[in-house]
Amino acid sequence: MPYRPFYPSADVPVVQVAIRGEHIGRRNGVRVPLVETVTDTAGALLQLLREKPAGARAAGIVGVRADRAGELDDALREAFFHDGPAVVDARTASQELSPPPHLTYDEVKGFSLFATRTVLSGEGNELLEPAKTNLHELPLPH
Repeated sequence: MPYRPFYPSADVPVVQVAIRGEHIGRRNGVRVPLVETVTDTAGALLQLLREKPAGARAAGIVGVRADRAGELDDALREAFFHDGPAVVDARTASQELSPPPHLTYDEVKGFSLFATRTVLSGEGNELLEPAKTNLHELPLPH
């Protein structure tokens, strides 16, 4: 088994989700076997997580979330000024572009060539996720 070195040790509790129950526990000991889809499992876990933050707030723990880069400073400021424990949920986007403050002609040209080649090779859908992600970061008109 090529991935054996990456498996958890025997003392680590394992939760395995599989649509087909016969796949559970084939490669590692499982403490919590779940025979269902990952979508259903994630939905149930999200409901439990929503209940936990409510309890955390009641115990004096502040939770702050930054969905956009422009919200991070305020989120960190709120967490640091809180007199007690705090959790900062800083959302990241794997497809987010980080352009320099000032683009040069060669940088614009290089990106344009990349985009053109991608579309012409029939892989234009590769550009959709970065476009959606980065359009989300544009400042909205008031």
